[in-house]
Amino acid sequence: MANLSFTIDLNKISEKRIRTKDKNGNPYKDGARYLDLVLIETPNSKHDTDFMISESVTKEERAQKKWGAVLGNGKYFGSARQQPRTQQDNRSAQPSAGASDVPPEPAPEGDDVPF
Repeated sequence: MANLSFTIDLNKISEKRIRTKDKNGNPYKDGARYLDLVLIETPNSKHDTDFMISESVTKEERAQKKWGAVLGNGKYFGSARQQPRTQQDNRSAQPSAGASDVPPEPAPEGDDVPF
């Protein structure tokens, strides 16, 4: 398993991308707020980073070839450092057609989550 370390610029987060309600329109418990992010491998980065992190966009925005704001960068670290995947590996890791664009809802309080 790879270890990743990231740094993001909180000032670049778009307030409109922060979710405060579940898919039924109900506010999350305890005022929770969620931001969907995307990790993009950058193996040839001039910044000596392995990934960039950006805000996720809607299905409609992706169809229009729009990108979310780049918030920061990340690197592999530790003994588990891996080489970037090949283009063939990336194709096999992409979701199949019809895969849901909706991120999973947070686990209800009290669930046995190991972290």
